[in-house]
Amino acid sequence: MYYIDGYNLLFRLTHSHQTLRTRKSTELKVDNTLLNQRQALIRLLQTYQVKGLLIFDGKHRLDEESGRSYPSPLEVIYTPKGQTADQYILETLLFVSNPASITVVSDDRHLIQSARSLGAKTQSPAPFLHRLQKKRPKKPDPVESKFQIDRLLKIFESRLQRSDED
Repeated sequence: MYYIDGYNLLFRLTHSHQTLRTRKSTELKVDNTLLNQRQALIRLLQTYQVKGLLIFDGKHRLDEESGRSYPSPLEVIYTPKGQTADQYILETLLFVSNPASITVVSDDRHLIQSARSLGAKTQSPAPFLHRLQKKRPKKPDPVESKFQIDRLLKIFESRLQRSDED
């Protein structure tokens, strides 16, 4: 389980001009908007089925989807105004029953030292990204919405009724 300092990882990727490829040959590249960079990072981590929390500083933006709606074991969190991702990660680690099961991904020295003192493992973004590149991307399982299931059920029932009438 990973607790990822979102902007720390994002800026590491964009400033080093590193790219990670997915099956569809899409890449996370430097983009002109922070919104697009965040969304590309989220899609990338979803492709690799990264489990854990991706935490970004700052209040959730209305023009972005909530992390809970992403079809992945990755939960995206936007900290409330006045709270940093580092503070959120450390606060969350205080309430984890087994902090040794958590790996904090960040280059921030204070965060790394504090997370280790709480019993968590740490990893800087470069080895984390290197490990992802070695890992084969997984295609997420399709998730049908209630609307889609109801729509398909209605079609099925309609066809079943027609076949009974014939």
